[in-house]
Amino acid sequence: MMKHNLRRWLLTDEEDLVKLMNNVHIWNTLSDNSPLPFTQKEAKEYITLATKRTDAFDAFAIEIDQVLIGGVSLRQMAVPCHIVYELDFWLSQEYWEQGIMTYVLQDIVSHAFIHLPVLKIIGKVLGENLKAKFLLSKIGFQEEAVIKNAVLKCGKLQDLVIMSIDE
Repeated sequence: MMKHNLRRWLLTDEEDLVKLMNNVHIWNTLSDNSPLPFTQKEAKEYITLATKRTDAFDAFAIEIDQVLIGGVSLRQMAVPCHIVYELDFWLSQEYWEQGIMTYVLQDIVSHAFIHLPVLKIIGKVLGENLKAKFLLSKIGFQEEAVIKNAVLKCGKLQDLVIMSIDE
């Protein structure tokens, strides 16, 4: 298993972020509204937000051997659910199925429960993304809800699975 490093995003990550986020296979796994194509403008906006770390939003770049390979973030939900954080994560396709993200997510969940005002973390997963559901289950998340036909991705309606872990 390759050793990962979680670090803060840098403005110099823009070009690599654009390259990685324009992989349609990565985009297909994302449940959020990330655009495709992902432009320099979106990269700059995201990195600018990520470098202004607050208790409401905490984001890390994932790297191996000082090469950017992915990202992970925690976003505080709005009141009255402000003790709940949403977890987002993605990884460069060439690093899939190598066990890296298991360790990354264990690290980020530990970080959240120690450093953020959080009692619950949720992950939203596309219903067809069985690998992400398995990954979250592997580190202790449990399925809480399934919202049927909630996401339109690639012209197809998919369920949105809500998984969670409590402190």
